Amino acid sequence: MLTERHLDTGPTPEQLFASYSVAEKKVRDDDRHVMVPEFNVFAVFDGISKDDGSYAADVASEFVGSYHFKDTYDASTTESNLIECLDYIDMTIKDNASMGFGPTSSGTTAVLARIIEDNNGQKWLCGASAGDSRLYLYSPKSGCFKQLTTDESRADVLQNWLGSGSECSEFQSFSQAISEGDMIVLVTDGVTGDYHDDTIAEQAITDIVLSSQPGEEAQNLVDLATKDDDRTAIVINI
Repeated sequence: MLTERHLDTGPTPEQLFASYSVAEKKVRDDDRHVMVPEFNVFAVFDGISKDDGSYAADVASEFVGSYHFKDTYDASTTESNLIECLDYIDMTIKDNASMGFGPTSSGTTAVLARIIEDNNGQKWLCGASAGDSRLYLYSPKSGCFKQLTTDESRADVLQNWLGSGSECSEFQSFSQAISEGDMIVLVTDGVTGDYHDDTIAEQAITDIVLSSQPGEEAQNLVDLATKDDDRTAIVINI
């Protein structure tokens, strides 16, 4: 059950990306993803729970899918709006659990990204996250994907997430100027791995994405993974 929120509405911005691809492989069925192209918004969630991890991921994906993102041309304002969205999700999962509408121990990681264009015509990638799902950015200038999120885990133990059992009061956020030719990757840890032999390096991500045919990038990332877990990938071409 989603708690009702009163959210800002505004005009729909233009599409600020060239294309995207998405792929998933289900093992426990705890991953969820959302694309809201009309608002240039993309997100991945990885449910965590002893009981029902998919519940928190469902709440998060449904919330983002129905959220009316503020019409803004400012990166810092967009960051704040994304953090506000994660705050709402966190509160909704916890409130529902306290009222008996959902599992008492259900949480989810999150990576939420939005592309905007400022008044000078500069495009920006803005993001907010919790947990160990990741966002990478590729620029032809650097020649390699670089992770913009920071893993919030220690020795394969998650330290931060949305929902039940989490004591987090802050979420990561960032803004990065982007341009044509850049690529963005959002993944759950089922793709990148998180411990020893499961991990996939940034160079491997770069090699597989750049060698892929258009539209096949996300599927090839999912196929590259070795961790026995749900796998979700979104690849966006600017």
